[in-house]
Amino acid sequence: MIEIVLFGLGIFIVGIVSAMIGVGGGFLMVPIFNLILGFTAHKAVGTSSFAILFTALSASIAYFRQGRIDRVVGIFLAALSIIGAGLGAYATKFFSSVMLTSFFGLFLVFTSLYMILTANKEFRSMVRGSLKRIIVDRDGGKFEYYVSVGFSLIVGFLAGFTGGFFGVGGGIIVVSLMVIFMGLPIHIAVATSMFTMIFTSTSSLLTHLTIGNVDLTYGTTAGFFIAFGAQVGAYIARRTKPKQLKRAFGIFLLFIGLRMTIQPILFIT
Repeated sequence: MIEIVLFGLGIFIVGIVSAMIGVGGGFLMVPIFNLILGFTAHKAVGTSSFAILFTALSASIAYFRQGRIDRVVGIFLAALSIIGAGLGAYATKFFSSVMLTSFFGLFLVFTSLYMILTANKEFRSMVRGSLKRIIVDRDGGKFEYYVSVGFSLIVGFLAGFTGGFFGVGGGIIVVSLMVIFMGLPIHIAVATSMFTMIFTSTSSLLTHLTIGNVDLTYGTTAGFFIAFGAQVGAYIARRTKPKQLKRAFGIFLLFIGLRMTIQPILFIT
């Protein structure tokens, strides 16, 4: 009974955090499946992928209602991220992951600190785009910016490749790149990240289902709790100021970066 309560509460909190900052939550869910339920690493990752789809669907519904998803940018990102994820996963067989994981962790640490320290700053796209985007949300808030279609495709590929190579949720990379390099407002980036994740998580889930890495019973149960938490997280994000949301994302990114940096030292695989 205690395990069930801890499991449900843990997954519910993961749903809140994931939807609020635009990430899948696999980094948090895998330890829950592995440590609390005793799943093998492969089964934990596969079942987590199943639950992430619930996160993406639930949060996307909430953000659609809020009117904060840029569907055009989301589709561009998803198109190449799916390909990049497959190539990234395949590329792992040619490299030793120990040092690369640490270096990537350091990259995330520096990115997170930059996001936290410049939370009041309005980022501009590194590449001047010709596609003007105007998003008006349900509350009447207006978000206006320009995006480059070509750069969006590159960002999508890089996010997918990095996620597939290092085994981290694509949202971690997508939100960072959309805010810092593409100049999207943080609220639009978070919402669009969840929309993009529908496509990438589906692709990942199909692979795990094929090789038998998904526990459908626990995956469905986790999906229920995480979908409920995602609705709460999307509501909190809607009420959060941009600089506060940037800092929240930066802190989460810092936590992940530090863990990836010290992971080889602790011999955690």
